[in-house]
Amino acid sequence: GCAAFMFNCLGGSRGKSAHHRGSPIFTTFQHYDKDKSGAIESAELEKLMKDLGLDVTPPKLRAAMRSLDKDRSGKVEFEEFYAWYKRNKQLQEARNIFDKYDTDKSRTLDGGELKKLLTDLKCGVSITEALTAMDTGRTGKIEFDAFLKWHTKRGRREVHMVFKTYDKDGSGSIDKNELAQLLEDLNEESTAEAVEDVFKKLKGKGSKVSEASFMKWFQNQASAREALDVFVQYDEDDSGSIEVQELENLLKDLRIHRPANEVIAEVDTGDGKLQLDEFSRWYSKHRDLDDARQAFNRYDRFLRIV
Repeated sequence: GCAAFMFNCLGGSRGKSAHHRGSPIFTTFQHYDKDKSGAIESAELEKLMKDLGLDVTPPKLRAAMRSLDKDRSGKVEFEEFYAWYKRNKQLQEARNIFDKYDTDKSRTLDGGELKKLLTDLKCGVSITEALTAMDTGRTGKIEFDAFLKWHTKRGRREVHMVFKTYDKDGSGSIDKNELAQLLEDLNEESTAEAVEDVFKKLKGKGSKVSEASFMKWFQNQASAREALDVFVQYDEDDSGSIEVQELENLLKDLRIHRPANEVIAEVDTGDGKLQLDEFSRWYSKHRDLDDARQAFNRYDRFLRIV
């Protein structure tokens, strides 16, 4: 993923506009209503949960059905799905990206549309690799569920990179000191009280936060996602760091008139390039610049709900 900007896909209230055939919510509902019954049943919900990268066990599936099926009809009707969809940023994000590049409105991505998506999002994946991963039926068309599954896996890999960066002691969990460093790098409040509040939201046990809990929390943190997205986009050689030329490209796009070496010297710990934590520290302090916001709006490379 990369450069975030405000985009509202919901377009209206729970009334007529929500049910409109062309709305992203209704399109997604129809896609997973495989038997066209007008509701999503247990097996169809299981498919959606798996596409979102969730570990689906029978108890978890039953719990999900109970949570969504408010009227206890045994199935998820559109109004119930709508309420859940509005809270699920991961699903909205994938829907928005898919719809943006589905330029012929066929509800599938063909080779040309997929190639443009991969190029704009700088995924570092060839069209052949992407088709192999998503077009399992070899039809030359990508359905939304296949795209959602692929997009979710990529997002989880990126968040894993953040987790590893801040798990400084390699313990496989984030402690309060490591969490405080992340918040500080994101230019967020990092007092002991603020860290404790975030720690509670992360449902940390003892003094540690698991990667699974961290991943759920991180997905809804706009500033953290934005910094990661920009880092991934401009790390063009996938080296895990931003080097001088890559930073020059970013500064040019942001219309920030400073030498790249000067910026690196400001936060670099000594290797002449920016690691993710160093980049996050610098970027988060500059992300509110009007020029940066305008530049990213112009570059319109990604669709996010933030």
